[in-house]
Amino acid sequence: MAMYNFGAGVLWGTPTFDATGATIANPTPLMLAVTQEVSIDIQGDIKELYGSNQFPVAVGRGKMKITGKAKYGQFNGAVMNSLFFGQTVTSSLYSIVNDVTGATIPSTPFTITPTVPASGTWAGDLGVRDSAGNPMTRVASAPTAGQYSVTAGAYLFAAADTGKLVFINYSYTATSTVAKTSVVQNIQMGQAPTFRADFFNQLGGNGLALTLFACVSNKLALQAKVDDFMIPELDFSAFADPSGNVLKWGRRSNMAKIHILGRDFAIAPYKLGELRRAAPFIDNIQCKTDGSGSLSDLMDSAVDLLNVLSIGLAKIDPVLTADYLEANVSMDEFVGLQTAFLDLSEESGLKRKGEAMAPTEAAPAGASSTDLPSSSTI
Repeated sequence: MAMYNFGAGVLWGTPTFDATGATIANPTPLMLAVTQEVSIDIQGDIKELYGSNQFPVAVGRGKMKITGKAKYGQFNGAVMNSLFFGQTVTSSLYSIVNDVTGATIPSTPFTITPTVPASGTWAGDLGVRDSAGNPMTRVASAPTAGQYSVTAGAYLFAAADTGKLVFINYSYTATSTVAKTSVVQNIQMGQAPTFRADFFNQLGGNGLALTLFACVSNKLALQAKVDDFMIPELDFSAFADPSGNVLKWGRRSNMAKIHILGRDFAIAPYKLGELRRAAPFIDNIQCKTDGSGSLSDLMDSAVDLLNVLSIGLAKIDPVLTADYLEANVSMDEFVGLQTAFLDLSEESGLKRKGEAMAPTEAAPAGASSTDLPSSSTI
């Protein structure tokens, strides 16, 4: 049965080892939230064996690699460190003031000391601009017109610039239990954090899940535009984990699949109104699962199955009414009807996994009622 997915999906990264190779005992899965784009490429080298003729006589696959790329809209420092740098993080605030308000240079002592946010500490100078946007020149001391000096966050200007509006930019630190800071060290080549990547993409009830057990990131890009959101990008490569596992994938669907009349169909779970229409036929099926095993009961059950399934099939193709199905479906397709009925019942919430609801074919001669699956109630 064909399955269709839509959208960028969701990607999680779960750190397993830090940059030094130390195991992370209780790793926190990190969602690359507001996903914009995800690509996972699986490639292999092809080796071709030629004789004297034009086409190869054999083809073999050699080395393989898996690479991935994710672009996401929600910036997260934990993603940046845990999945790319893998180094030490502290609970503190490091930030920058980009001054857009400005301050007027006072008369004696011609000094401006900006108030650092969050009761923080001035950390470094990022320049001063005048009201025209021109950068002023920093000097060690005794500034003249158009110059400034700075000592521990106190900006000194020339007397000639008194009364001018200036914009002071600087970095600062502050105490915080929420914000995170990391100073990236120059570690040895070869060291990088390892993480597990989990990807999920779906459309309606269909879903594709894919896990890469061990990954290392080779690129972290922070892309900012003048009229758009910043979209970080994380690129990575996958390899085998210590157990030799590379990837695991699976697909799911809450649609009941059925192949009848030479066609494939997927029936969505029934809502309350559809279940109400189907209820009399389901009750009939339940009554027929008493182990009598007569051919008449089998035929009646088959028709009841068609009546239940036709409610969903007719939404796909109006021609597929219960009468049309009864006139065209053969007994060879009965097992498929049973399977679709069980799947549809389960996905519609009528039974638990493992319970039997659909009728079975007639028992062989001499078989007792205990040879048949027991019925279950809705």
